[in-house]
Amino acid sequence: MSNDASKLYEHLLKLKENDSRWQIFVDFDETKVLRRLFWMSPNQIELWIQYHDVVINDITYKTNRYNMALSLFVTIDNYNCSRLVCQALVDDETAEAHIWILECTLLATGGKRQNEGISEGLIPLVFMTDSDPAVDAACIRVYKDCYAMHCIYHINQNLHKNLSGTLGKDYSQFLNEFYKVRNSLSQERFEHLFLELIEKYGQISNYLKKLYKSKVNWAFCYTSTIFTAATQITSRVEVLNAVLKRELINSNTSLVQLNKTINRRHQEEERQKEYAFWKSVIPCVINLQTANFLFPAVETMIKNYLTYNLQVQEINQSIYYRCEQFELNQFNIFEQV
Repeated sequence: MSNDASKLYEHLLKLKENDSRWQIFVDFDETKVLRRLFWMSPNQIELWIQYHDVVINDITYKTNRYNMALSLFVTIDNYNCSRLVCQALVDDETAEAHIWILECTLLATGGKRQNEGISEGLIPLVFMTDSDPAVDAACIRVYKDCYAMHCIYHINQNLHKNLSGTLGKDYSQFLNEFYKVRNSLSQERFEHLFLELIEKYGQISNYLKKLYKSKVNWAFCYTSTIFTAATQITSRVEVLNAVLKRELINSNTSLVQLNKTINRRHQEEERQKEYAFWKSVIPCVINLQTANFLFPAVETMIKNYLTYNLQVQEINQSIYYRCEQFELNQFNIFEQV
């Protein structure tokens, strides 16, 4: 591992020599084995500065041959596209490791170390995670003025893992009632319904009471007043994880190759941003997604013989896909010129 880690570290240092804006932080143990590595490119720093209102974080395994955990931070740009803003490799998922990563994000965005911690640095306004207690502890300590949110999908997974066995056939009914409580619009109604839920399902009351303590992180009546860019789950990072793993093919990947794959993904995101901008400045005179504009005779036949709304919707989707392909080809030609 030492040789592979040193190659990646040396590669990142060369990038920093060419552009001092690169931010790289590394931690080795007493035997010089890599424990943690954090890096942000200049472009990623700019993205963090622009879009740190809502930052989504998740950690995944099976991306490299050393089974180091890969922590990814994703934000949402002004085109509602996911943007990878920083990444880190760590050898465990302890609170200490997460604290180290979050401190690195502050140092990379202008923070400075002081006796009482790190001053300045750009803290996210909303930080969404998978409700891991270790991440929560790190967020409380480092992102002190941040609103922490828990992914409702991961909460659902934890409910199934911890309660389905105990409740048995009643679990499905419990889940419906739980989401009725969770989606309450007012705090008063939430409190009332949650108390009823605890009384009705006494056999799992301890788990529910523990979950209640973090209600401001997942209950809709609390999170609905916070700007979250219309996201309630960490799926944007989950999708990125899936894309990276698909490109890596298998988990026996070197750290150097992992970095190249991450870099390709970041370049693809930048390309998609340029395409979205290019598309937005093109004047549109007629809505080409309207079926009756392109196929009036076909639409007349559909009205007479088929389910009109369903068939027209399928035609519109096909037209939209073709237009997307045409515009992308035009964009590629434009770039080449």
